[in-house]
Amino acid sequence: MITITDIETAQSKIATAADFPLFVQDLKNMGIQQFSTIVENSQSIYWHTGGKPIVSDVKYEPLSLTYETDVDTFLVRLKLHQEGKTDYYTFCVDAANTGIEKWVMDLDQMTCTYFDHTCRAVLVENVPSV
Repeated sequence: MITITDIETAQSKIATAADFPLFVQDLKNMGIQQFSTIVENSQSIYWHTGGKPIVSDVKYEPLSLTYETDVDTFLVRLKLHQEGKTDYYTFCVDAANTGIEKWVMDLDQMTCTYFDHTCRAVLVENVPSV
């Protein structure tokens, strides 16, 4: 049975965004099919084969979400994060400041979809494989 501790152990291996594909592979190996992360507090919900969802604790005090979505600025900040130039918390602050409410990782399709507060998909990107 998969636990949040198993997921957090895999997550602890991420030093930079370049390590993210390894984390995704670890999750797939555990049977995780999808997860969503709420930007406001970085709480995640993981769905897996043969079990009920696994919910993480909140990671930080709630961020204030901007309701005006600024996709262009978000893309710039996302690229910086993916290049390893920002840490995870800074990326979450950037997402909140540009109107991103959550992201959903589909590990079967290997996509990450970012949503605004109206649940509108503002960006779908392919997740690199290991």
